[in-house]
Amino acid sequence: MAEGKVSLHLAVAARTRAFTRIPYPSFSILTSLSPTVQGTLKGFDQLMNLVLDNVKEVMRNEEGETTTRELGLLVARGTLLVLISPMDGSEEIANPFLNADDDE
Repeated sequence: MAEGKVSLHLAVAARTRAFTRIPYPSFSILTSLSPTVQGTLKGFDQLMNLVLDNVKEVMRNEEGETTTRELGLLVARGTLLVLISPMDGSEEIANPFLNADDDE
């Protein structure tokens, strides 16, 4: 194979793997432009662009009442993300960077 064809093949292969497609649990995401959205993370890339499925937009009014709207599939640009939080909650873990002698 010629050298130009090899580099073109590598560029196409890299482009098709631009989004990592690994199923993850549901996340709640706050963006700078809209209310909170909740959905299942289907993929992401090195710029933190996210692909979410089964997305719901969650809106809250001044009284604290929430309303939701189904959006389906959503691609969120990484530059708009403010907060990404797991829907199933989180747990506190020990600091792996803290040495045992630092506790004293």
